[in-house]
Amino acid sequence: MKTPENKTGSRCKTLLSICIPTYNRESLVVALVKSLISFSGNFEICIHVDGSTDNTFQALYELKDPRLRVLSSENRGRAEALKSAVRSANGRFCMLFDDDDELDKSGFCRILHDCSKPLPTKYAGRVYHLADDCGERIGSLFPEEETNLTALRADYGIDGDKKEVVRTGLLKQAVVMNSTFRRVPTSLYWARISLGYDIVCVNEIVGRKRYLQNGMSSSISGLKKNNIGPMIALHQAIVLLFLKGRIRSSKFALRSLFAIFLYFFLRLLRGLKGRPAIHDRR
Repeated sequence: MKTPENKTGSRCKTLLSICIPTYNRESLVVALVKSLISFSGNFEICIHVDGSTDNTFQALYELKDPRLRVLSSENRGRAEALKSAVRSANGRFCMLFDDDDELDKSGFCRILHDCSKPLPTKYAGRVYHLADDCGERIGSLFPEEETNLTALRADYGIDGDKKEVVRTGLLKQAVVMNSTFRRVPTSLYWARISLGYDIVCVNEIVGRKRYLQNGMSSSISGLKKNNIGPMIALHQAIVLLFLKGRIRSSKFALRSLFAIFLYFFLRLLRGLKGRPAIHDRR
């Protein structure tokens, strides 16, 4: 993967683009955006409203903040909504954000400060911790040695949601897929970036992750089964990372190899039954 630059290259004036896909969560996303625009700093917010049937688009439009860019389309799923938000980003770095996430003011200041510092080209960006509803850090501390986003989980057993802030050009390359899948695991984007780049680990909590009862985390198993193509692509990327020496865990790679065969079998079985996948609308 070549090191891409934004069209503005090194002269890019915006430090950070916060990219948010949303669907029918007016109260949540409006509250989030109001919180974000209360912060000062060199950043922008790029939101894609994925065919919401509520008043999300109008409510966001009425906020009228110059740092806010709101796009919309018919409902095509989270993958396309996220891709659209990322494509509209002009910042030097990009941070993916769910509409039910929260960002602390102190954490946001830390992220912006880090974005303003020089970053060696071998690094894709930085990764930070999130807290749960009780304010406790999700997952264990990051390792001190150099690593990549996939190796954090494969080799060090780092689990739970994190907040990744990566070079926008790299993320724009990673989100491109030839097929119009409705949901693509974010870990696939990180795996693609991990093939060529390491990450700077920052052992600080910058925000909070909330898990809603009707959120994707509550139905993750079904979403995987109904979006087989992206899951195969994810596990293929993991196997390739192992073959290239970017991850060391043979157990992690073998598990992905088994998953590839399993998902191919599910795809074949579904084809024999003649039943189309039931896609999540988000």
